[in-house]
Amino acid sequence: MYLLVENSEEAKRCLPVYMLTVGADHVQKPVQRTLGIPLYQIFFVDRGSIRFTVNGEEVILGESTVLFMQKGLPVSYERVSEESRTGWVAFDGEGIEGILSYFRAAPFSYQNDSSVKELRRACIRAVEKKASSEALSALVYELMLAYFRALNQTEESAPLAAAKAFMETHFATDPSIAQVADAAGISESLLYRLFRREGNTPVGYLRGVRMQNAKRMLLESPQTSVAEIALACGFSNAAYFCKVFHAAEGVTPKKYRDIYLS
Repeated sequence: MYLLVENSEEAKRCLPVYMLTVGADHVQKPVQRTLGIPLYQIFFVDRGSIRFTVNGEEVILGESTVLFMQKGLPVSYERVSEESRTGWVAFDGEGIEGILSYFRAAPFSYQNDSSVKELRRACIRAVEKKASSEALSALVYELMLAYFRALNQTEESAPLAAAKAFMETHFATDPSIAQVADAAGISESLLYRLFRREGNTPVGYLRGVRMQNAKRMLLESPQTSVAEIALACGFSNAAYFCKVFHAAEGVTPKKYRDIYLS
């Protein structure tokens, strides 16, 4: 299916983004755009696989993949298998570059399509019902935001997991924020931003890891002193450990041990 959107010249001139075509269940023919694709596209691989060549590098993207291709990007693509089917939402507008700059978007990117499936269906339904240019503009804007938000979260989940793993392994050595960020391969500011999204901070997460290990050691090693456990879990001294523990658990470490081992 291929649907063309009719926009007035006023809509193209005044709207920051406007939809131009949508496609679905399309039997993909070979495409070569050595001089660059003429429109911005959010492109879907619905069935089979499609081979893309961008900047001399090939990538084969399979079913349930959605990708973004920037206007002017030299690219070629073709179906890998006979059953391959594709879809797309193509758009243009003077406001798009600002959105791409805000998200620091690469000219070519891809991810799983789960975050934008429903919006894609909404775009197709709206075009079929001949919705107004401004309604279609709003849908494209929402589609772009959903795509790039999901992409950023996907790209940032790996560094966050790496930061947590580093703290869970090195909690006893009192790692600095700089060391944690370096282990995750990101800046300190991004590290803080990733933890804020979870309602936490790197320091708060590290403290939680220490507390969990301290509680485990209190119960699993009843002969080990509170002072030894404090140092083993990265606390500077027993007094500070007892203060933090009491604030979190409502009892002292010794009382906590007595309650659960009595």
